Amino acid sequence: MITRDIKRTLKKIAPLRELGWWLEVNVISQIEKQHDIYLINKEAKDRERGKKPSKNDAALIALKNSKKGESCIIVGNGPSLRISDLEAIYKSGMDSFGLNKINQLYDKTSWRPTYMVVHDHRFLISGESTMDIEKYIGEIQDEKTRIVFLRRQIGKCFPPELNKKILYFRMPLKNAHQIDPTPIKGDISLQLEDLGLVTSAAIEIAMYMGYTSIYLYGQDFKYDRYIDIDGNYVDSKESEAYAEGIQNKAEKYKKDYHDLRKAFRGFRECKIYAESHGVSIFNATRGGNLEVFPREAFENVFK
Repeated sequence: MITRDIKRTLKKIAPLRELGWWLEVNVISQIEKQHDIYLINKEAKDRERGKKPSKNDAALIALKNSKKGESCIIVGNGPSLRISDLEAIYKSGMDSFGLNKINQLYDKTSWRPTYMVVHDHRFLISGESTMDIEKYIGEIQDEKTRIVFLRRQIGKCFPPELNKKILYFRMPLKNAHQIDPTPIKGDISLQLEDLGLVTSAAIEIAMYMGYTSIYLYGQDFKYDRYIDIDGNYVDSKESEAYAEGIQNKAEKYKKDYHDLRKAFRGFRECKIYAESHGVSIFNATRGGNLEVFPREAFENVFK
């Protein structure tokens, strides 16, 4: 908690913010990554020796193929998101995944995600963040939400007694400049791969749980300036990155252009794994720039 406050204070000073970001990307994150890899390898060896997994990991193990043959929808926070569509998901009863800031729309809809996934701690603790972390953790553990999946490092940002329905996963975050994905290993009780976006993390979790039809919604990938999958620098006319009602504050840790190469390559990795395991992934977003997966009209999802 003290570390978080120090980070916020330092990042309010421009030169220190730049230095802090460089250190976080090139030094601190890499130290944390190696520590994560060490813990993952240690856990795998302990299991081979017959050591009983922790309560958290045992709960993750129990989820494997628990939803075999079912369908789910992963709700993104893009500008195409409609409250009426969230109501349609709610009425359908289909299992759904919510991501990151989707709780900011809870006052507008009866819908709540069946599962919540958060893997990037920076929007919580960056120097530009004004978010009340304790309040956020309480809101995403809504009574209608069964499980909240959080990256382990996020657990350091709030008191442990706030954990009511959280399961932690290991994810060694890559350096921000590493754009090539790591193949999915398929066991989230040991680790998830850093494929660039929380959406990919949700896909990994959904496939592990056995869902055989996965629909993506609200995945627009519309930015005013971005680097596309081929490395081209694109200047578009888009101005909104999030749905109306979701905080659209500039992400100061991203320089000028949103680099989408890692994200799209991560999606390709999801598609490769899905096709080899009998899973179908469809993009039911209204418009947008995600063309890795075949399209399906949102209205047809619940038929």
